[in-house]
Amino acid sequence: MIIYTKKRYKRNKAKRHFIQRCVQKLKYRATHYELLFKTLLDALSIKYEFQKVMWGNKIVDFYLPDYRIIIEIDGGYHNNLVQKNKDLKRDTNFCLGGLKVIRFTNQEVLNNLCVMDRLNKGIISCG
Repeated sequence: MIIYTKKRYKRNKAKRHFIQRCVQKLKYRATHYELLFKTLLDALSIKYEFQKVMWGNKIVDFYLPDYRIIIEIDGGYHNNLVQKNKDLKRDTNFCLGGLKVIRFTNQEVLNNLCVMDRLNKGIISCG
């Protein structure tokens, strides 16, 4: 059992509040590709959570709770080597926690057939 001091509790509460504000901003500033993917999931009647906070401070683009799948829509800055390493570390942590991570580039989202094929393979492997 963890015992929180008042100072530590206030600091954690402030951090949670900050993350919640970030999520709200992200939802209002969703990219065109995220909105397009959201439309695709709605059309397939797949239950999802958009801009979901995972494990306290990790914000993921989409979370499919029925399948324990995280979906990330990657923009151009994910081609940077430093960002790729960060993404790999983050994906590894999620996988160690029993979640599956599927990443799509913006271009793949525009090509719905490619996305649907990879999404189906991910869902079938979890089913």
